[in-house]
Amino acid sequence: MKGYNMKLLSVDLTSKTSKEIPLDEKLAKLYIGGRGLGARLMLDYVSQNVDPLSPENYVFCMPGPFTGTKPMIPVCQRYEFVSKSPLTGIYLCTNTGGRFGAELKRSGYDGLMIKGASEKPVYLAIQDDQIRFEDASQLWGLKISETRKKLEEKEGMPSAVMIGPAAEKLVKVASVFDVVGHNHRAAGRGGLGAVFGSKNLKAMVANGSKIPEVSDEDTLKALIKDVTRETQENPAAQNFHRLGTVQLIAPMSENGVYNGRNGQIAQMDLIGKFDAETWVANYVTKHTGCYGCTLICGKFSEVKEGKYKGQIADGPEYESFWSLGTNCGMNEFDGTFMANILCDEYGMDTISAGVTVGFAIECYEKGYLDQWKAELPELKWGDEESILKLLEMMANRDGFGDVLAEGTRACAEKVGQDSMNFALQVKGLEFPAYDPRAVWGMALTYATSPRGACHLKSWTIGAEVLTGEYDRYSTDGKAGLVIGLQNFRSVLDSGIVCVIGSRAVPEDMIIALLKSITGIEYTSKDIADMGERINNTERYIATQQGVSRKDDTIPYRILEEPLPNGPAAGKVIGKENFDKMLSEYYELREWDQNGIPTQETLRRLQIID
Repeated sequence: MKGYNMKLLSVDLTSKTSKEIPLDEKLAKLYIGGRGLGARLMLDYVSQNVDPLSPENYVFCMPGPFTGTKPMIPVCQRYEFVSKSPLTGIYLCTNTGGRFGAELKRSGYDGLMIKGASEKPVYLAIQDDQIRFEDASQLWGLKISETRKKLEEKEGMPSAVMIGPAAEKLVKVASVFDVVGHNHRAAGRGGLGAVFGSKNLKAMVANGSKIPEVSDEDTLKALIKDVTRETQENPAAQNFHRLGTVQLIAPMSENGVYNGRNGQIAQMDLIGKFDAETWVANYVTKHTGCYGCTLICGKFSEVKEGKYKGQIADGPEYESFWSLGTNCGMNEFDGTFMANILCDEYGMDTISAGVTVGFAIECYEKGYLDQWKAELPELKWGDEESILKLLEMMANRDGFGDVLAEGTRACAEKVGQDSMNFALQVKGLEFPAYDPRAVWGMALTYATSPRGACHLKSWTIGAEVLTGEYDRYSTDGKAGLVIGLQNFRSVLDSGIVCVIGSRAVPEDMIIALLKSITGIEYTSKDIADMGERINNTERYIATQQGVSRKDDTIPYRILEEPLPNGPAAGKVIGKENFDKMLSEYYELREWDQNGIPTQETLRRLQIID
């Protein structure tokens, strides 16, 4: 089968051994690669009651058929991690840009399976069929930039993924970073870094020379020219080069979707002081991009004056400006910028870390943290010093930071009273930067996403807010909208195609790329079936881990408390409306009304025999 190496690399960190496992061609056809194949491997290899931080948990690192080709396909050099999340206790998929996935593929593997735990810190080095387990004792305790420098000294300029001190301390919002030079990309969500930390796996490096053979190189080259042109000319994609993801602040703020202060208000006063145009004009020094990308939406930034003058970073992105900024009441760039750097250096997910801090500030304001007050700074909305201090406490598990390090849901369970009502999370995963009260399809998206509250698996904002194709304050059609987006996104995550770059890679392009690489002529129905199969596989795993209708919900604040200002002021989703959307969703998915896929559905999709 062209476009694949038809083998996986299995690594056992306990015994420091590795072996090659043949890739089943049928599974490659059914699940493509990336997220889809990772989910299938999770189903087949991982006991669903496994402790996420035990040696028995696996990490699957999965490129796709679009990864590592020559010539390279723009916006497609990403890869997916699949594991069981220590933050949520359920299935986790999280992908990233960078170079490691391409080099893993070029080393001759369609995926990497990691189990066990090393007795001492280790890093894994992969170069074609040469697998090394290297002592990482001198790297342990180092921050991300320090780890990068040490690896460069020892391995040259490797394609590398690594964790920071937060992951070593098993902070459950810790991420895994792909770092080449000063470019940072993170597999950010769900605490994957803590899984690495539990295995004493500090880093992985890869360098491969085996370019996967494709079916039709001439056609692939022509398609790459088309994708490149679309990234530069398609109006839906091209502005990301100039303004990056931060461009979303303005339309989301204007539409009341960008909330503040842990969801207590709609943030409406940002244009001209906390938006992309202002950021690019005053902080951005150059454009950066993921490996092989022609969209180049990343922004390398520098503080040019004031007490943080000279501080530099890759980013921040739109989500980070919300979670660490307006969500914490901090509507200014310098403090948010420094909070982002702190998270990147310690190796924490900026979304989950920021939401947890915002939650803590509200708890402090309500007097719910009095038992910890002696060890806390005075917490106030927008207070830069206390926010930075709280993040550092979280990263080091220092004092109350040990509670914060468990994430928002666990923090609310510890704090008690009515704090769970305003803990912005679903299934333990913290909210991203879109308030569902202003766009009801996102309520269903957050509730049914396979990994918890997530915008990347079904971004209904385009259809509900930007185009107005759907009434954003209505339940009508939302179940079908969310399912369609979820199904197609799972195919893109399996190819793999960047969520931003997908604006330049529609379904017909996906089909053409798959044919030029694999030689297989997929149809639109095949793509739809694959998307449905991947989502049902993920749900099947989740239900085996205990997930059901009781978990497919959103916090009381979002369900019953209206925003006090903005276009959505006074709008209440309400339990009746939410349950209506959820029941319609289950019916269209062919699940029972407890959210469990039926045996008939699983057999139809070839998930079970």
